[in-house]
Amino acid sequence: EEDFMAKVLFALDGYSPQQEPAALVQKLFLSAPQTLYPKLANTILERYLAVEEVYAQQVTNNMSPDQAYSSLIALNKDSLEKVVDVALARSQLRARNEIVLSTLRSVRAVTDAAELVGAVKRLTELPSDLGHGEVSLLANQYSEKINSKPFGERKSFLRGKLLTASPDFQEICALKATIGGVEVLADLLGDES
Repeated sequence: EEDFMAKVLFALDGYSPQQEPAALVQKLFLSAPQTLYPKLANTILERYLAVEEVYAQQVTNNMSPDQAYSSLIALNKDSLEKVVDVALARSQLRARNEIVLSTLRSVRAVTDAAELVGAVKRLTELPSDLGHGEVSLLANQYSEKINSKPFGERKSFLRGKLLTASPDFQEICALKATIGGVEVLADLLGDES
């Protein structure tokens, strides 16, 4: 597990992995007990965000990529290795994105994802025009999942909406899948109430 984690972290730092990034992440999660999934995922997401948030902050200040690096150099005159680390990692954005996407897919079935809420929210805030579109989209979907109410609560809520004297079907149809959803409706079809 530690060996796979070290390889994933090296890839996140911008070094070329010796195997496909997604396969590396899958091996990491397959080698670890499920109870460690949130901790492993959080480590990966935080490592990714450490670079991408710094870079995104510079570029969203209406700077070109070259200006962003110049600004990072000016901010880190005494420690230029930070700028080198960001530049190296950014040079491998495709592989880094694959790692994050694979990580999010690996933990989507984890029931206790409270540890990941903050990092996932920050992923959703990354600008899509800087190469984060897929990551942001999947993080947004995952965020909706981990922030949705438990199935039983959603079922009770929808049952209450349907059992009123005159249910508002337009309102019910407009409910988000994380509130109503097909699985809740299908379960209620077999309900005797």
